[in-house]
Amino acid sequence: MGWLMMSRWPRTGFAADEAPSIAIKSLFESSDPKLIRLAEDVFRQCVLGKIKPPEGTLKHRWLQAGTGNDFYGQWIWDTMFEVDLMAILPEKRGLIREIFQNY
Repeated sequence: MGWLMMSRWPRTGFAADEAPSIAIKSLFESSDPKLIRLAEDVFRQCVLGKIKPPEGTLKHRWLQAGTGNDFYGQWIWDTMFEVDLMAILPEKRGLIREIFQNY
């Protein structure tokens, strides 16, 4: 099983029971449920999986840049791409505000 098929919620700044419902089905058209599941898993891993709890000088939740821990911190370049994708989830408005409060 590859990283895209993770069944548990990745470690983020919120508990697993707070995991948002992702409206991927309204964004993509496919008759293949496996493809929709893949899109949901990619969104969870590559966008929502980057949410980190407050720590150090970051007083609010933040988005980790890149992959792994090579670039551990909130970088404006990566944040813009991740926030743009996160903005399709109305329930993330407060989180987006928090992320920018770190700047």
